[in-house]
Amino acid sequence: MVRRDTANRLIVQVRAIESPVPAGESNNGSSSGSVADVDVSIEAFRNQIEKSYAAFPKALGEALYAELVKPFEKELADKTRLIIVPVGKLWELPFQALVVQRTGRPAT
Repeated sequence: MVRRDTANRLIVQVRAIESPVPAGESNNGSSSGSVADVDVSIEAFRNQIEKSYAAFPKALGEALYAELVKPFEKELADKTRLIIVPVGKLWELPFQALVVQRTGRPAT
């Protein structure tokens, strides 16, 4: 994440994706884990949402949001604009389709 502080200085924040799943084992899409798993999850998410809205993969959308956006929620809370500059497989991820899990509010 790149942002400016109150003195107009650029702040660059980088977070690594660490794999809680040993190499070569599947995590069944529950949490992305490694970069390779994120790529697989992105492809699965796109394939499912392209089929039909009825096949919308809510759990996978929540998992991708939790992995890619949630770590930055605090920093994004007071922002009015968000510019995403994706790299690699992230170019294929429709960020607007990710699912934010709301707590304390009834589902609509």
